[in-house]
Amino acid sequence: MVNHPLKSNMKKMLQKDVQEGTPPSVSFISLYQYATNWEKLILVAGLIACSITGLSQAFTALNFCELADAMIHYGSLNETTQQNKDHFMEKVIRFLIRDGLVVVSYLIFKYVAIVAFNYAACNQVLRMRRLFFRAMMNWDMEWYDLHESGELASRINEDLARIEDGIGEKVPMYLHYIVAFVSSLILCFFYGWELTLVCLAPVPISLLILFFLTSRTARQTKAAFNAYAQAGAVAEEVFSAIRTVHAFDGKEKEIERYNEKIANAAKASQTRELYSALLSGLQWTLFCLLNALGTWYGMQLLVKQMHWDPSDIVYTPKTMFIIFYTICVSVSHIALSSIFIESFASAQAAGAKVLHLIKQASKIDPLGNHGLRPATCMGNISFQNIHFQYPSRPDVKILNGFSLSIRRGESVAIVGHSGCGKSTCIQLLQRLYDPSEGEILLDGIEIKSLNVNWLREKIGVVGQEPVLFGTSIYENIRYGRENAGKKDIEEAARVANAHDFIVKLPQGYNTQVGERGAQLSGGQKQRIAIARALVRNPDILLLDEATSALDIKNEAKVQVALERASKGRTTIIVAHRLSTIRNADKIVVLDKGQVVEMGSHNELMMKHSVYYNMVTNQLNKEMNYNSPESPLIITELDEADDESSVHVDETPEKEPPSDILMKPATTLQILKIHPTDWPLLVFGSIGGFLGGATIPLFAVAFGGFLGALVSRNEEELLKVGEKYGIFWLALGLFVGVFFILQNFSLGLAGESLTKYLRSLCFKTMLNQEIGWFDDKRNGTGVLCARLSGETADVHQAMGSRIGNSFMSLGLITIAFLVSLMYKWQMMLIAGVFMPLIYATIWGEKKVRHRETVMKASALRSSTKLVVEVIGNIRTVVALGRQKLFCNKYMDLLIPAAKRQEFNIHIRGICYALTTSLTTMIFLPMIFYGCHLILKGELYFGDAIKIARCWSTVTVMVSNQMAYTPNVQRGLLAAANIFGLLKREPKIVDTEESYRNTKQKSKGNVKFEDVDFSYPTNPEAKILNDLNLDVNQGQNIALVGPSGCGKSTCIQLLQRFYDTNRGKVSVDEEDVRSLTLRNLRLEMGIVSQEASLFNRTIADNIAYGDNTRKASFHEIVEAAKKANIHNFIVTLPEGYETKVGDKGTQLSGGQKQRIAIARALIRNPKILLLDEATSALDIESEKVVQAALDLAKKGRTCITIAHRLATIMDADVIYVLKDGRIVENGSHKELLEMTGIYYELYKSQRTHNAWK
Repeated sequence: MVNHPLKSNMKKMLQKDVQEGTPPSVSFISLYQYATNWEKLILVAGLIACSITGLSQAFTALNFCELADAMIHYGSLNETTQQNKDHFMEKVIRFLIRDGLVVVSYLIFKYVAIVAFNYAACNQVLRMRRLFFRAMMNWDMEWYDLHESGELASRINEDLARIEDGIGEKVPMYLHYIVAFVSSLILCFFYGWELTLVCLAPVPISLLILFFLTSRTARQTKAAFNAYAQAGAVAEEVFSAIRTVHAFDGKEKEIERYNEKIANAAKASQTRELYSALLSGLQWTLFCLLNALGTWYGMQLLVKQMHWDPSDIVYTPKTMFIIFYTICVSVSHIALSSIFIESFASAQAAGAKVLHLIKQASKIDPLGNHGLRPATCMGNISFQNIHFQYPSRPDVKILNGFSLSIRRGESVAIVGHSGCGKSTCIQLLQRLYDPSEGEILLDGIEIKSLNVNWLREKIGVVGQEPVLFGTSIYENIRYGRENAGKKDIEEAARVANAHDFIVKLPQGYNTQVGERGAQLSGGQKQRIAIARALVRNPDILLLDEATSALDIKNEAKVQVALERASKGRTTIIVAHRLSTIRNADKIVVLDKGQVVEMGSHNELMMKHSVYYNMVTNQLNKEMNYNSPESPLIITELDEADDESSVHVDETPEKEPPSDILMKPATTLQILKIHPTDWPLLVFGSIGGFLGGATIPLFAVAFGGFLGALVSRNEEELLKVGEKYGIFWLALGLFVGVFFILQNFSLGLAGESLTKYLRSLCFKTMLNQEIGWFDDKRNGTGVLCARLSGETADVHQAMGSRIGNSFMSLGLITIAFLVSLMYKWQMMLIAGVFMPLIYATIWGEKKVRHRETVMKASALRSSTKLVVEVIGNIRTVVALGRQKLFCNKYMDLLIPAAKRQEFNIHIRGICYALTTSLTTMIFLPMIFYGCHLILKGELYFGDAIKIARCWSTVTVMVSNQMAYTPNVQRGLLAAANIFGLLKREPKIVDTEESYRNTKQKSKGNVKFEDVDFSYPTNPEAKILNDLNLDVNQGQNIALVGPSGCGKSTCIQLLQRFYDTNRGKVSVDEEDVRSLTLRNLRLEMGIVSQEASLFNRTIADNIAYGDNTRKASFHEIVEAAKKANIHNFIVTLPEGYETKVGDKGTQLSGGQKQRIAIARALIRNPKILLLDEATSALDIESEKVVQAALDLAKKGRTCITIAHRLATIMDADVIYVLKDGRIVENGSHKELLEMTGIYYELYKSQRTHNAWK
């Protein structure tokens, strides 16, 4: 932030607005509000199914207790007979049959539950994506003015993915455990309420602690999401203005800004991990505490009632074991359910913001069906006493009592200085905003009463900055009218003088224009935008500097076409170049938001007032050169040949980026990338292993306790109670510490890895050469999706994968040792089933791989579209194409969603099978154990220990299945990230450049035998054997047709690209022998389309020199030189005024002047002006041009321009055609050659004869 003396109230107001817009927390059930009735029915079926599976656990526990009672009874016999053995085996067989039936029903209902919730989640989230996108399309421009629109891509990508993860299969998994817990408790109360109450004594306090930790976890999760969304907004802004960032060496500043945002997110995430770890550890400690109480107090009750009358005895060994075992199982269900809490908290936090945004009210509601739809539109317009100020600057009046009446078919021009409200009138007529006072009438009807979409369909708009979308030329023109046919589109292109250059492109109308039309020149983009407006056949035509980017020949042609198109239509023209409005029926002069003059050109000239002065100033500037040797405006050449130089991206549409890999990475590869996390990973792995190792000890304790119940010795039973009570307490302490250590350490490591990967990926992307960004596969939306989505996927995979792996290793190790200690043969049965479990997991992994790839690709493509649409939201809204883009967005997502829908059934089968194998292993092991018991080879308590150990192993392993999709996505995302990180940028500092000690440039520039073609279309040569000399302090100009290579020369000089042949040098030094920083530091550039950042005006100007911190005095001086200071100080916030997303809070002229100030503040040796004054009104241009003339002194200056006023005093003017210099000399010398330049002059004089 740049220090300054001006006070600020605006920032406080905006902060208040943001705070008021903070979304309230939402209930988890509200996340299902967009489910259809059919999906709700399916969810009910899923709830019933998971309830049945939960109830089956209580039945299984009771059934097992019956078996345990039979074992206790059999073990207490002093002498065993065949009859006793047969009776015992009958109970064993009965247990096996009952549990076998439970397994079958469990398998079926678990499948139903998983499929039901996954199906509903898949479809609902797809629906929510559509609603979110539709909501974005429906918001008023006021919302975009006051909010960071860049974070929307993160919201629609990451947040909805978290919602899907939270409302899908994890819900029935969680409910299964909850139902099992409740039903088990009911069973315990039925058999012995007193012991049950004692066991549950710590629960109320524990629940309060758990509630506190859960709420804190949710709060920190929400804070982390918001911070990551802000980081996403930074990334979107930077990638959208990547040339500006590279030109002003802003990479380090942007990396620092991005890192600051993700650091805030990481801080909140780390706090969340602490709460989450405490939550997990305390649940396991609670589990052991309840067991300790149950063991100790249960034995007290058992001994106390041993001598009671049999009819009064409640607590027998059987009852004791039922209560003790069932409580243990029920509480273990709560502990196991804790792994889902974080997913639910994340879903709720994400849902709060998403649902708030979906329901965000729109005052204008352009997608609504309400409002009048008159049968015809005559085009009579009336502005009546309009007052207006932009929502982001409510203290700055733009229109102040503006009134204007326009009759049908009338052509009205609005002129005035930059920022006087000209473009605002056009935006109000389109209802992008509503006036604060007054009303606008169309055919006598207030436009607020009309249907918004109907209104906009009647209007054709061509803006000052042409916005094209990343699709074909044909589609871009068709966006003007969806039902336009090929004939209509070609006719519109002919009228706009675009058809000739389009048909000569390699793919004609199917040529892809690139992101924001980057593959075309400014003039070509403008003509396509004009064709798009004309194909609508509108009743009202709005032209906001519609021909500003065209050369004189094409401007003349297009102007004639526009005048022809405007006949019979109401036309409003906003223009700085007065030659474009001389034939208007009425010219309206605005000043300070009010009409100061109105009339025809001749009428206003006769008044000798404001308009007369504007024309006189322009003529004085230009007519001085209106002589046989001084044309008025130098322009681009005839563009009939310019199609050969358009660098069209010919990359196949469906080819994935070269650094997107399809083979998943390994865990070890991920671990190696950030070695500083190894201590945390080691501690977490140790905690996981030890935590896993303690869990089989539960089974050992159960078996030992069960075996002790055979005794009828009171003292011995009391000692057993104390012994196992202390054992459970110690176990609870250790297991709690181990799981806290595991979850916190791995959680911190995961967040550290996420932060590191986001930062590293952002830095790697930012360091790539400009040609990499030209590739449509590396569009802004794609990069933002990869930056947020892939790193989040890696984090989700790593924490759970490593923790579960080491926990499983600990489980299996202890289970193996227990088996060896008692009866290793029983372990062989587990050995038969364990491969089946892992085979199931592996099989599902393979099946889901393609789904993961498709879904990732769909999300990248859809996010790219989101970023493009939101970045050009005003154009989308003006065209009324919100629904079309909604459909395109859904078309990108539906194929992957259908694939996912199919795989849901495979997922259900695999998960149900894996979790059912828990009981499948237990049953044959018990049967074999009982067989050994009857043979006297194994004590029944030991059989329980072994069987329960391996049963626990399968439970924990099957729980890993819940995170199989997350792990698969994470490993694939990691592979993609590694592909990105391995890519070396092609434009880098060489070893020679580091050895070059040259510090300052003199400003000599030379192009020697330069051949060049853009990387996206290497077949199309842009420069062909170009030779050009610019001496120190020399002022040269480049002119030529659009796409002839003028701007390419500037980009090669900045080393955005390297030449194919030849070299570009500065002071006889090949630019490749200089470091990029030193090279670009000597250059200041002002481009035709100014790219500003969503920061303060002061910050944007200071961005011109990122090697130091510019003083406030320097910023003000630069602003004064660019003629923007006086405007800035009239703003309430002054230099602290935020310019909005991409500078939307400023007019075109204001943005351009800030960009000029930005270039001047670095005091460059070489000044590059690419249409630097094209967006300025005459008054501002005159002052700014004088400032630029002053700035050129002592500097080498290379200018690209259409207007002679900016280049006629150039020392040398170079005329380019087909990538070569065809003429060069001073203005006078070129005229004397009577060549191409002279022909331009003649057409120029004809064009300006009216003056």
